[in-house]
Amino acid sequence: IEWGLNNRDFRRGVENTNLFAFDLIIKNFKEQVLIAKRNNAPAKDYWFVPGGRVYKNENLNDAFDRILKEETGLVRGDLIDINEKGLYNHIYEDSFFKSNDINTHYIVYSIECALYKGVDIVLDRQHSQYKFIEVNDLILSNNVHVYTKNYFIDKVDNTLSL
Repeated sequence: IEWGLNNRDFRRGVENTNLFAFDLIIKNFKEQVLIAKRNNAPAKDYWFVPGGRVYKNENLNDAFDRILKEETGLVRGDLIDINEKGLYNHIYEDSFFKSNDINTHYIVYSIECALYKGVDIVLDRQHSQYKFIEVNDLILSNNVHVYTKNYFIDKVDNTLSL
């Protein structure tokens, strides 16, 4: 059972609806951004900011705290600032399931955070490694996923603009 659902039900959800998630843009005291290399689809083998899905009936504050802890080992007390970045639309051709006929659609609420100096990152099993990277290097990298790059580029086509 993954994410509180058995695989059949979760697969059905991914096939038929979008998922709501948080992405965490975590910056260190040098203004470098935390990225981690993904082990699973979607975005497998790409560097991406940490993030995760909000569970059904989960309070948003609880979801933020859970995702922050699970993905990075951090808690709110490790953060200096927490600010909303905005809503983004992420559509992937693939999914967590080993099937080419299922895509994944996330509505992502991105949150930008500043990290206290000297706090350690502890990755979950979904990531093989992490690093802090300068924003310019992140944008220019072929290994950083475009959806992560879009958090640092003006006028992208996958964000809500009112």
